[in-house]
Amino acid sequence: MSRPPTLGEPYAIKGRWIPYAFAVVLCLAVFSLWQALEKREARARQQAIAAEAETVLNLIDVDLNNRIRSLQRFVYRWQQRGGMTRQEFFLDADSYLSDHPGYQALEWVDPNFIVRWVVPQQGNEQAINLNLALEEVRRTALKKAQHQQAPTLSMPVELVQGGIGFLVYLPITVDNRFDGFLLAVFRTSSWVESLLTTRTTPRYFKSCILMDSKQIYKAPDWQQRPDELQYAKELTVRNHLFVVQSRPTTLYLTASHTLLPELVFLFGLTLICGLVLIIYLLQKTSSAVHTGNRNQNMLELEIEQRQQIEAEREMLLNDIGERVKALHCLYSLSRLSESTGKNVEQFLFQAIECLPPAWQHPEYTTARVAFDEMTFTTSDFHESSWKLESTIQTNGRTRGKVEVFYSKQFAEFDEGPFTQEERYLINEIADRIGSVVQQKKAVEALAKERQRLAFILEGTHVGTWEWNVQTGETVFNSRWAENLGYQLDELTPASIKTWERFCHPEDLKKAYRALKRHFSGRDPYYQCEIRLKHKNGHWVWILDRGKVSVWTNDGAPLRMFGTHTDISEQKQAEARIRHLANHDALTGLPSLRLVRDRINVALESAHRKHEQFAVMFFDLDGFKAINDQHGHDAGDFVLQTVANHLLNCVRKSDTVARIGGDEFLLLLTEIKSVDDVENIACKVIETVNQPMEFEGYLLQVQASVGIALYPTHGYTSKALIKQADSAMYTVKSSGKNGYRFAMPSQDKLPPPTV
Repeated sequence: MSRPPTLGEPYAIKGRWIPYAFAVVLCLAVFSLWQALEKREARARQQAIAAEAETVLNLIDVDLNNRIRSLQRFVYRWQQRGGMTRQEFFLDADSYLSDHPGYQALEWVDPNFIVRWVVPQQGNEQAINLNLALEEVRRTALKKAQHQQAPTLSMPVELVQGGIGFLVYLPITVDNRFDGFLLAVFRTSSWVESLLTTRTTPRYFKSCILMDSKQIYKAPDWQQRPDELQYAKELTVRNHLFVVQSRPTTLYLTASHTLLPELVFLFGLTLICGLVLIIYLLQKTSSAVHTGNRNQNMLELEIEQRQQIEAEREMLLNDIGERVKALHCLYSLSRLSESTGKNVEQFLFQAIECLPPAWQHPEYTTARVAFDEMTFTTSDFHESSWKLESTIQTNGRTRGKVEVFYSKQFAEFDEGPFTQEERYLINEIADRIGSVVQQKKAVEALAKERQRLAFILEGTHVGTWEWNVQTGETVFNSRWAENLGYQLDELTPASIKTWERFCHPEDLKKAYRALKRHFSGRDPYYQCEIRLKHKNGHWVWILDRGKVSVWTNDGAPLRMFGTHTDISEQKQAEARIRHLANHDALTGLPSLRLVRDRINVALESAHRKHEQFAVMFFDLDGFKAINDQHGHDAGDFVLQTVANHLLNCVRKSDTVARIGGDEFLLLLTEIKSVDDVENIACKVIETVNQPMEFEGYLLQVQASVGIALYPTHGYTSKALIKQADSAMYTVKSSGKNGYRFAMPSQDKLPPPTV
């Protein structure tokens, strides 16, 4: 025990710190007052910045909604008039733009998503005849507006005129007929500048505006500031998130700052220094009196502390010795559990000998372990009344027990000869043995399951892979390599880069999109059909499947397992089915269905480029007589021979189709003149007229050709085929073996239908 201080000693010891404590308290008070004044100014600045961001955001909300309502009135006038002429549109648009600055242009988009009218035209020449359906952001907004019949805002886009902007699509319906869109093109820099010019505070604040996480406006000299000097406010306007970030300018910071905090701080420090100096001089005189007493007390205290440390060290050494023996026992059990090739019986046989050395009296200690129907004892086992025991449990079920005995009779204490630490130790040993046994049982079951899975995979010819998503390390089986014509050792060391090297570039992007959906939880498992490059150079179709089995603590994918299945034969069968669906089985020529699709494509291209193309419809004169006289084999021979001859007399860009029986159709694109069509028609007739030898017979047919030109004879695939068919029958009724053009169409030109 330490000696109490003498009279007057506490005051001498504690009194030394009075000046410092007093100085600290006063410094804290002055510092707190200075901080409070600074924080008050900071709060005032932050409130002003927040108010500025709120004001700008409200301006955007009110102005954008007002502009959309004005645009809706524009659309309403269009609908009430039953449509607009180009002149009316330009007059109304010029008037609207003069009243509402900030637009890049007002445009009319026809029902095929092509920009037809643009106001103003100067500076917007690139937008005229622009097909908006070719760009995903614009196409999505167009289809959404058409479907909902309501104004729709697009996400921020790069304008064809240059710069960042966004688009407002307003669908136009006249007498229940979709008449296209009114497209308002916002140039965000001009629009925001027009809003901020109405403010009286731009010289005090700068703003940066984001729309759907993309920056659409940034004030000149904008720089990121610390958090306390910058405020962000967000608002959803018509399903789009606008974020306004505001910060003060140097001019505002200078105007809003006062010298009051600095003056208070300097005055407080001066006052503290004076008071502390006075108290220090008083205490210095008093402390000299108590110096001797303090030194004596410190010496006595040091002697007492050394004696106490020696006693505690002796006790600690004893405790450490006992704990080292316990840890050595547990460590030995762990080393035995890590040894490969040992089953449960071998482990328990060796583990029993690790127990006696861990007890306080190892020379008198024996042990016994009972597990299921097996019992293991130490070599000198002797059972006595001095006993500790603990149960062994695996998977919540008691499977046995651990018992420790002292063979010598000790004097009876309150709790026997065993220490409390030994009672804890036997529980730890029982738990450790239970966990090791459970682990070894699981390893044995897993080995059997792995062997069974290996047999299954070997029989199904499926390649397997294992991927560490975090490190990229990958493990393949031999079947995975054989699918690509390799031996497994040719692909080592393997990683995810190995798979990327073999994967087709187009399929690699598709596969990573599927992996991203699986990692995010949108898909329960990963599945993707990809092409991998074979060692011989051709592509092999693979069905790639897998699932993340292990995740990190923060929810990231860690280990993923999956399979590769060769589906090349299935893909080839699908390709053959698609070919048969669109081609004639006898001649291999396109069918009526396919040629109609190609005519529709030609219609759209010709309408856009102001070109013309031709459709020839003809059948074989004399074909029925050959069929009747020589049989169907001869007829099939004639059809195949004519098909091959026709392919040789037309260009690669043209289409030759068999549409049924002995009827053929030719699609001739990019026609420069009618003379070109007549030359091809003559060549077709001449080609068809050539004699063909079949089993010693000379067979000959003729052709009656009907011709329809776009746009002279029709504006749809149905009309052109019908006109060509009528012209063909005119030829047949007037002598056959010739060609004739159809009568000009009286229909008005509609937009092409695809």
